[in-house]
Amino acid sequence: MGKRTFGAWLAMVLVFGFNHKSSAQSFGPAVFDQLPRNFQLYARNDSNQAAVPISGAVNALGYRSVSVVVYRNKQPTAYLSSPLTYAGKYSVVCFNFNPKIKAELADYDFAVYVRRDSADSTLVLRRDDIVAGDFYVLHGQSNAISVKLDAKDIPFFEQVLPDRGAGSRWRPELLR
Repeated sequence: MGKRTFGAWLAMVLVFGFNHKSSAQSFGPAVFDQLPRNFQLYARNDSNQAAVPISGAVNALGYRSVSVVVYRNKQPTAYLSSPLTYAGKYSVVCFNFNPKIKAELADYDFAVYVRRDSADSTLVLRRDDIVAGDFYVLHGQSNAISVKLDAKDIPFFEQVLPDRGAGSRWRPELLR
């Protein structure tokens, strides 16, 4: 193992630890250790917000910054950027973002970009339909009450429990 290979390996171990169950995901020049999933729900805090962690490392030389664009209902609402500073000849630089989203009837999307010196930014990945709010786990037969409702009687039904298509388990007829 050459010095450069060993240095990159050592940096990755320091970034992601010695955990053999690492859930790191690699997309282009970036390796993510924290990343939202499509349709993910984050628990809101006391200020009615949730932090969405996006962190990892860029494992190639020549990139100058990582940025995240936050969209609310498909409209851009925030831009976060972090410069990448390489330590010597090693090609691993860490980044960390924690954009906050409101617990409301809105979907949030996140787009992560990397930028080289003289080039435009390149899209690395996109995550869609992230929400913040409360969730309840109901288990068993005795701790939940079921009532027969028609979906049209529930305000904002399509926003709260949208029909995600034929493969979805959540459909309005399930409430009948």
